[in-house]
Amino acid sequence: MGKIWLTVSLGTGLLAGCYGPVFAGLSCRSSAECGSLVCVHEVCVDSTLDDSDSSGLAKDGPGGIEEDTDTDTDSAIGAGGEHCCEAMDILFVIDQSENMDAQCFEENLAVAVLGAQDELYAAIAGNIASFHVGFTTASIVPENPPGCQAMGSLGQGKPEDECFEEQVFGTPYLDERTDTPAEFSAGVFCLTKAGTVSGGPSEQEDARPVEALLDAIEPVESRPGGCNAGFSRREVPLLTLLFTNRDQEDFIPIEEGSDTLLWQERMFGRKGFDFEQGHDRTGFIMVAGPDEAPDPADCDAEVPGRLSVFHYGFREELRRRYDICRLRPADVDSGCSVIPEPELEMFREFIVTSFNEMICELCAS
Repeated sequence: MGKIWLTVSLGTGLLAGCYGPVFAGLSCRSSAECGSLVCVHEVCVDSTLDDSDSSGLAKDGPGGIEEDTDTDTDSAIGAGGEHCCEAMDILFVIDQSENMDAQCFEENLAVAVLGAQDELYAAIAGNIASFHVGFTTASIVPENPPGCQAMGSLGQGKPEDECFEEQVFGTPYLDERTDTPAEFSAGVFCLTKAGTVSGGPSEQEDARPVEALLDAIEPVESRPGGCNAGFSRREVPLLTLLFTNRDQEDFIPIEEGSDTLLWQERMFGRKGFDFEQGHDRTGFIMVAGPDEAPDPADCDAEVPGRLSVFHYGFREELRRRYDICRLRPADVDSGCSVIPEPELEMFREFIVTSFNEMICELCAS
């Protein structure tokens, strides 16, 4: 089954097929009270609805997701307010493997980020004058147009969707033209329709998050005509959020030394930084398995050996880490359900706080 990250359905089937409207519009305190829907601003909503959905829960109407036009973020952008950062590229690397689907990790990431969408948007748009936010997967991107289904290509949504031209202006990333939280969320929904990768292990189907990261910022791909045209800008700070329950295998043949050190050197070099500059201008948020192997019955996540070393290669102020097993529901046998508060709220706060703190820290260096 496919799913769409952040709409809780990364592929062909939207939530409406398996999650009915019975809870839609009811008041709530947490998503656990909304059945299979999501609690946003104390109302149960279906995260896949658009503004004209027949359920009547318009995102900007009564009972829907309010658009606050009087926030500090809007006034700062609209009035040319000061930002702590002139420019930044932000990359999400999301593992969309069948194993992640089976563990319900994608659903809980989606619910957590959706619930914090206003705060997350404020952290990005309120702090960065010119931002590029792109999304790629930890292997191939099967829903992308032919030629851009390779490792590291940014998500472009489904080929038949009109949202790519209408909501994200025909670019494979979001930027400051999306100037409200509602537009930002709609753009995320559009770009992240990447089908779940299933089947046996292969070079294309294994989760390879660092390899995808490096390919996503490859300068050739960001040139005009490339799959990621315009995304990665030379000597502009980079903030990456990586979400996976698997480790990254060694993929750079070397005779001696550290493969993770070479990954970091390549990362810095592709952004136009030397090694010292790179340590000051790149941030890394990692959501992965714990350092001790969990019981597979409780959480099927690998110990991220190489990823942990890679993570600790970043400056302490510019790295964050969260245990992905804390996002797995206790029982997934009967289908994915949302983990209860306060763990979900803790993860929302982790994401928002990480972005708030790291954005200005990166630009102050």
